[in-house]
Amino acid sequence: MQNQRLLVEFNGLKSASPAGVFLSLSPSDPALWTGVIFVREGPYAPAILRFQISFPAAYPTIPPLITFSTDVFHPLLAPLTVQTYTSSEDDSNGIVVLEDEKLPPGGFSLRHGFPSWFQRTRTKPVPITERDPEDRPQSATFEATPIALSSTSSTSRDMADPEDGVTIYEILRYVRSTFDDASVLDDVPIEAAGNSGAWKAWQAHRTHEAQVAQVKRLSGLGVNTSSPSKRNLVPKTARKPGEWNWEGVWEVRAKKGIDLSVSEASLYGNTTSNDELINFLEADEDAVETMKENMVRSLRVV
Repeated sequence: MQNQRLLVEFNGLKSASPAGVFLSLSPSDPALWTGVIFVREGPYAPAILRFQISFPAAYPTIPPLITFSTDVFHPLLAPLTVQTYTSSEDDSNGIVVLEDEKLPPGGFSLRHGFPSWFQRTRTKPVPITERDPEDRPQSATFEATPIALSSTSSTSRDMADPEDGVTIYEILRYVRSTFDDASVLDDVPIEAAGNSGAWKAWQAHRTHEAQVAQVKRLSGLGVNTSSPSKRNLVPKTARKPGEWNWEGVWEVRAKKGIDLSVSEASLYGNTTSNDELINFLEADEDAVETMKENMVRSLRVV
């Protein structure tokens, strides 16, 4: 039944797919999809991003696993070099990550876009010192207390409940929006981040942008604020002692990933086994026009 559902959704995406998203189905496994996102606007334009979707047997009760093979510095993307979590255990907000919610390298966190998938509970040990003295058993030091796994921020997107049927289209549209819509990333809480460093760098980047805009309004500066003399007018954000300086980190790291994603080596070089279903062909303008004509001709026949 699951394979049939996935095939139906995949066929539906052939005629109604989010703009800039292209998919291919594994011939041997309907639960394994390969895709490419062409980011046409927003903070990550003009990146070309390769990804893979793996649907577990329990889908849609539990979310699919989306992994990117393109190395991009992004708040929701786990770095390719390490394993991370969608969030970490934090005594202040009661978050505990289950074993099956760890993100593999390149994993994309869906916690912000689809919080209902992660609203499960887990028992967490509570130190004996935090309990009422009258309730302390003499032979025990911890008590298992149920807590919410996720503390979803009020700014999280209000997506459909998985039990009501989240479509692949909704998932793909959300994933794409996190690359081409800055306001979506602004709404992501740190608890939902796949890369906490990228999240902090993005926040610093947006703070700097807001400060530049304020300076321009107050001083009547022109559009260009990249010169050193104008950058010096932007107030520096106060940091706590020992706190990492994230200023300028997102701009450098994100641009590096974007440039690499559109390089000839990435587009036309050797591909990994995960990318074999979708490849790019280097062609001149005449060849491209011929391809377009052939596509139009085939559509007319259909």
